[in-house]
Amino acid sequence: MVDFNEPALASSSSNNGPTSVNGTTDLVNDKTCEICFKTFRTRQKLTIHRNTHLRLAPFKCTFDGCTKAFKSRIGLDEHVARHTNSFEFTCDICSKGFQHRSYLSAHRRAHNTDRNFQCVLCEQSFKSKQALLDHKNRRHLGVKPFACELCDKQYTKSSQLREHIEQQHSGKRDDARSTRHPCPECGKQFTSKSYLNVHLRIHRNERPFVCEVCNKGHITRKDLAVHMTSHTGEKPLSCDICGKTYARRNALDCHRRTHTKERPYICDICGQSFSQATPLRVHRKLHETVGHKKQSPIETQKSVATDVSQDQNR
Repeated sequence: MVDFNEPALASSSSNNGPTSVNGTTDLVNDKTCEICFKTFRTRQKLTIHRNTHLRLAPFKCTFDGCTKAFKSRIGLDEHVARHTNSFEFTCDICSKGFQHRSYLSAHRRAHNTDRNFQCVLCEQSFKSKQALLDHKNRRHLGVKPFACELCDKQYTKSSQLREHIEQQHSGKRDDARSTRHPCPECGKQFTSKSYLNVHLRIHRNERPFVCEVCNKGHITRKDLAVHMTSHTGEKPLSCDICGKTYARRNALDCHRRTHTKERPYICDICGQSFSQATPLRVHRKLHETVGHKKQSPIETQKSVATDVSQDQNR
């Protein structure tokens, strides 16, 4: 079994200390799948994804005679809506109903048969700019963006990487619960010696993956791949809702929340939610500044404003 409480690995793509593109020091952070290394916007989505690896379907339909079960609450909601024939959203092309906007968006893309993005090398055409870019990188340039962090093998598809991990490293994951590898520098523990070795590069200031353009070093191959987009101007990540492209995953994640209205960052004191981590940190400091941890956000902000006004009048 996988130890889902495994501490995150620190990573850096900077020569000035362990920082990363999203302001954290996580290589495998608290929203990254330990099995296939896919990263998600929220821990809830990560849990749903993990269930696919473990073949879990904890959300069961309670309608009489129905034995279906689903890996997520959203999947169950969609299913129950078909029992009751009650939908929040309807496709304007075929009138099929959905309980969640994201399901409708994915469905509508299936109606789009236009393939306006053509490869100049082989004339194969694609529905999206992202699909064309993936094709060129993998078919013509030999790019293998999915690297195994346990042995550094690379693959052109995420499914190939998952299959490799299942076949070659399953034993390492099975022993994860009983085997711990502590960092001799800071004491952080890891379930894999490979994870520990990557982490140790932070303490030793080792950056073996060097950019051929500017000679900047990076801790992992993944960090180097992200860095290279700053030279090429490439924006390989695209929004699946509006098509806008980005070079970095965290920028795309922030953008997508403008569509989904998702606010995953929640204040543990007053419950106010935010779409990004930085506003939450600023908000959290308001509580700490006035020292009234049970105040509401509005009361807290009023207290801060009062304190500032008093300081100015002294």
